[in-house]
Amino acid sequence: MIGAAAVAALALAFAAGAIQTTPPRVPIGVAPKAIGSSPLTLIGTVPAGFLDCALAEAIEPARAGAARAQQQLPAKVIVEVRFRGNYSLTDELLLATAAVQPGEPLTPETLAAIERRLLAVEGVGSVEILERYRSMTVTDEVVLLIHVREHVAVREKFMFLPVLTWTDEQGVSFGARFAMVDLLGLEERLSFPLTWGGERRAAAEIAFDLDRAAISHVAGGFGISQHENPHFELPDRRVGGWLDASKRWDAFEVGGAASFADVELGGAGEEQLELGARAIVDTRQDQQLPRDAFYARGAWDRLALLGGGRDIHRFTADLRAYKSFVGRSIIAAQAYWRGAGGRLPDWERPYLGGARTLRGYETGAFIGDNIVLLATELRIPITPPAPVGLVGLNFFFDSGAVYDHGTSLRKARFRNGVGAGVYFFAAFIGIQIDAAYGLASEELHFHFSTGFRF
Repeated sequence: MIGAAAVAALALAFAAGAIQTTPPRVPIGVAPKAIGSSPLTLIGTVPAGFLDCALAEAIEPARAGAARAQQQLPAKVIVEVRFRGNYSLTDELLLATAAVQPGEPLTPETLAAIERRLLAVEGVGSVEILERYRSMTVTDEVVLLIHVREHVAVREKFMFLPVLTWTDEQGVSFGARFAMVDLLGLEERLSFPLTWGGERRAAAEIAFDLDRAAISHVAGGFGISQHENPHFELPDRRVGGWLDASKRWDAFEVGGAASFADVELGGAGEEQLELGARAIVDTRQDQQLPRDAFYARGAWDRLALLGGGRDIHRFTADLRAYKSFVGRSIIAAQAYWRGAGGRLPDWERPYLGGARTLRGYETGAFIGDNIVLLATELRIPITPPAPVGLVGLNFFFDSGAVYDHGTSLRKARFRNGVGAGVYFFAAFIGIQIDAAYGLASEELHFHFSTGFRF
């Protein structure tokens, strides 16, 4: 477009030179340019300043078009602000201090101002602001992820939590968990559980909550534990370590795990390696007494017996549903299955009977390579929710079976139990006492546990 304007300007210049001679003339030349097969050279004179005006008129529309295109680019707008890492400073306080609201435009000056304001808050050590888009195609709507690291006194990083569990299978276990938060400055959680009684355990564990595209949570540890196998009535001792990683999107989670253990049951034992993967959908808001919620878990793991050179694949399906019934009562149901692709070693075989599997039967009465559990419960709270605790009644029907590898589920023998119980939940502990009658054993058993089985 500029070349055409220049040629037009030169043509006008010739005309101007033919009729005007008074204004001073400036020689102008246009380099030879091929037109067809013949070069063309234009030489003449134009009034001073005429060429500058002509070129300016030719370039100005291009500049205006570029400016309009720049103005038409979508501006970034803040649609959401999320805070991470803060624990004593509330999100509301940080949002008010940052002085930013959804709907405001996002500029580099905005980010610098947010960081400057938050660093002025007492107790804030560092601030990191990340921009995230809601989709790959919509890049003008931005979610701000603001990581706030607080200054914490060293003594406040240490915590202590008592541990008390009670199950039919292991009896009473008691102890403590010592924990340290962000002691290394990596936003980690170090913990050292130590229990005695039914389960003797000592371990060192570490966990990280991450904001990464692939991983949300990483945990691992090493420890030693011992408990009694309720079927064989022999001590089960294990020494080993584990590593687990997961990614969560609201109610959906996927993860993988690896573990190594040196196991000894009675006088027999073996080293084993386990690798697995899982997928979970969990809509429960209240873990103690869920209602109007659904839980589903599917898992696979490969058990490698290093001494015998055998690999056994296992699959797990766990479905749970919770529905509000009359008044504040809840109907809860579970269907659970775990199957193995080979004969399991005795220390890995699931057992049936007791509060955690089939009420109305002696703990660990039956054993096999595969297990199926079915249960329905009616849970009736009889006291209003209060800080001191919640008391309620529980009526249930249990059914279950264990069967060896090579036996089909259709040939497995199911056993049933019915009963009722009472439960009590406080802030840190839940206690459940059930009386169950085994329809096959024709015996009445009392079961004690800490919390519901599902």
